[in-house]
Amino acid sequence: MAVTELRSMTGLETMEQPASQLRKSRIEKDSKQRDALLNAITESCDPFSPQKSKSKCLLNIATGRAASQETQEYLTNSLASGHKLCVKFQEECIAIYEAHPKAKGV
Repeated sequence: MAVTELRSMTGLETMEQPASQLRKSRIEKDSKQRDALLNAITESCDPFSPQKSKSKCLLNIATGRAASQETQEYLTNSLASGHKLCVKFQEECIAIYEAHPKAKGV
């Protein structure tokens, strides 16, 4: 026999048990989780809002948080440094081509 059946048979059955969602401990736990979620949302910002789009800092569109200064510098300088490396590579290729007479078809 189950414990609830024994309690029922002996008359020790307590009043109807509230659903687990209505228990005080569950309400307190849910409230803490709700507050943590609300804090996370309010700490983030909308990267597409008008005041943020005028900002010079880079924003993560998933979290709305600003990138670190180191990350911002790396990302904003990557195009220029990539262009410099490309030009350097092309110059090295031309130098190698001009240094070898067989490459010219002579």
